[in-house]
Amino acid sequence: MKAPSSDQRTPDRTLIRGVNEHIASVAWATDLEVIDVLCECADSFCIQEVTIARARFEEIVEAGKPVLAHGHRVERPAEFP
Repeated sequence: MKAPSSDQRTPDRTLIRGVNEHIASVAWATDLEVIDVLCECADSFCIQEVTIARARFEEIVEAGKPVLAHGHRVERPAEFP
């Protein structure tokens, strides 16, 4: 069986970011300062949670950067949605 190409394994980062933003909005409404969100790395099989201060998450989102688990990466950071 042929391994999936990098194009086939690219996660839908827009979907993952949307889930993470929803988590942050629920946290904002309930005054939570620390949240658990999904890693937004290039591995489509990654399900690792990232514990992060809500304020830091908002900074990362505003900068257009991905939230990554320690040691994880995106293939083309400049192309992150």
